[in-house]
Amino acid sequence: MPAMRIDTECEKKIKVLAAMKKAGLLFGVLAVFAGCRPEPRAEEDPFIPIGMSAGLELSTKAVAGPIMGDNFPVSTLDVFRLTVYATAGDEPSQYDEAYEGLEDAVVNSTGTEGIFELADGPEYYPADGRELYFYAYAPALQSDYTGGAGSMAPFVTFRLDGTQDILWDTVTRGIGKAATAGNQENPDFTFRHKLMLIEFTAKAADGFQAGNLRVKTVRVKDVNLNAILDLVTGRMSYSSPGDLSVTEENGWEIESNDVPAEDLASFAPLMFEPQDSFAIDVELSDGTLYEDRLVFLSEPAAPGTSFKVNLTVNKSEITVSATIEEWDPQGNANVTLD
Repeated sequence: MPAMRIDTECEKKIKVLAAMKKAGLLFGVLAVFAGCRPEPRAEEDPFIPIGMSAGLELSTKAVAGPIMGDNFPVSTLDVFRLTVYATAGDEPSQYDEAYEGLEDAVVNSTGTEGIFELADGPEYYPADGRELYFYAYAPALQSDYTGGAGSMAPFVTFRLDGTQDILWDTVTRGIGKAATAGNQENPDFTFRHKLMLIEFTAKAADGFQAGNLRVKTVRVKDVNLNAILDLVTGRMSYSSPGDLSVTEENGWEIESNDVPAEDLASFAPLMFEPQDSFAIDVELSDGTLYEDRLVFLSEPAAPGTSFKVNLTVNKSEITVSATIEEWDPQGNANVTLD
């Protein structure tokens, strides 16, 4: 069946109908659409709202911090942002105007896992045969969105403090309006991590009793603190090197040497640009400071990889090993701090 056309005035009335439905004013539906041409066929829906589903690609909750599990939390505001373009069938190459103002639009999760809705109310698939292309990222914390201009794609600038996860995905196969809502295809996102994650554990060396000694501060040195995400391609660029650190006033426990590695409590998650080696400082609760210790990874770091950095404390030295955990396990590394 060929796609039904609805004139511009009718399309404007769609939003009026949506508001009336919310207010329970169903008696006014016919009046609102009395001027629409042509009359819709009985078997065809005159308008269909855009729906969304999404999940996470990797085995990865909080907006600030690494997002874990395979989905976003339910019933949560502003879980990701969405920009949509409409074209006559080709993936967009000009980015001056988003479809129906859907530019960096806020998306909330519903009470059903994996199902989402636009915060400002529904928008509808175009009735003129155009197809929609979807670009999404999360989270919107500590970020600035810059809209597209001409052939320059929109991009997002992030200020990284180590607690910031960055997720991205697109649906660019082009989705047009179906004849009926039951046959309507909707975008289904599978978000991918753009940073890598490290976490720390600490245990005493064989024969060393840590007592009340604790790890107070961990610091990753000379990593980039600004990141720019190209919203169309997903490419990342980084700048402004500096240090990322986490301090716990009461310190993190240095566990007994006989605790199995898999049972050690992890702490101080930090996320930053993927890299195969980096320097760390470790400060203990008594003021002992181990500086500029290099961590080398045995496997290439990549977006979505996660490493567990294991600190073995012997007061005069710390042995560091790094193994990939969660997200996407890849390898390990060992470093001795004297």
